[in-house]
Amino acid sequence: MSNRRWGKAKNRDIGSIIAMKLASEGRSCIFEDDRIKLREESVKSYLESFLSNDIARSHDNRMPKIRKRVVCCGSSQSLYCSYCCRMLLEEEELPKSVREKSIQLPFEVLVLLTDLRNKATGVHSAALCSNEQVKVLEPGVDNCWYSGNSIHDFTDDMIDTTFLLFPAEDSIPLVEVASKIKKIIVLDCKWTRTANSGKLLPEITKFQKVHLSAPPKESHYWRWHNEGEGMLSTIEAIFYASWEVWEIGNKDRDHNLIHLLYIFGIQRALSGLKAERAGKPFPYSREGKEERRSQRRCLGTDKHKRDLERGIWLREQAKLKNG
Repeated sequence: MSNRRWGKAKNRDIGSIIAMKLASEGRSCIFEDDRIKLREESVKSYLESFLSNDIARSHDNRMPKIRKRVVCCGSSQSLYCSYCCRMLLEEEELPKSVREKSIQLPFEVLVLLTDLRNKATGVHSAALCSNEQVKVLEPGVDNCWYSGNSIHDFTDDMIDTTFLLFPAEDSIPLVEVASKIKKIIVLDCKWTRTANSGKLLPEITKFQKVHLSAPPKESHYWRWHNEGEGMLSTIEAIFYASWEVWEIGNKDRDHNLIHLLYIFGIQRALSGLKAERAGKPFPYSREGKEERRSQRRCLGTDKHKRDLERGIWLREQAKLKNG
């Protein structure tokens, strides 16, 4: 499902660290409340612009016309191919920066994929950015090769400029190393695999972990989880990490970064329109997530009791079978 706690800031006050660091370099602190508020308003406005009335589309609506699914790389898909990362929408429907793949990231991104490709939002970045900026690898399939180098065989200078976007006790605020970052590694995996990611990919433990310095309060993702607040989808985490680094070094540069959420915005809007037609709350709203979460709760119910009894019966049958 590709939703991770990359956006959850650690339980310590990093505001003073950021302020002192930037002040020592003669720059003002970019993580002021006004700038954060402006960022969140821009993201919300951009994502809301994909929502449309089925009869009359407003002039500022970004929602493209979704045509019939097409077969690409042996799979039927509609918006983009999650394998070759080719956009499948008509070119005239796409924003210029998406059509030309001119979205500028402040670093290279390596997405290590252990989730299903059609559910992994990290793949969006490869479909929207150039091949030089984003690569998606499946450990065990691609042998973790990256630009001619294996993750197992990074040189010291590459390790010093490559960071793992992953909050942990030993992670540091991204702002502290923003000027050094050349590559960011992100893990695109299910929530239940978060705790065991180091065991799944032990080769990534040598990279310094970083977490977002100014994470958003809420995710705009439409899938629910039970991991608490501070969770973001992979593409959101890449967007906010890129925003922070751009703001520190090149905040006046036109990088079209908001379009990194283009595919995310379409999928989010489609999920919302489907729920609206069914008379249900938007799945990305607090109400929508709680509704679906409550449907999966069964502790203490008759179903839970039946499941426990069936589990006991299956174990007994296994013992009889094995003698």
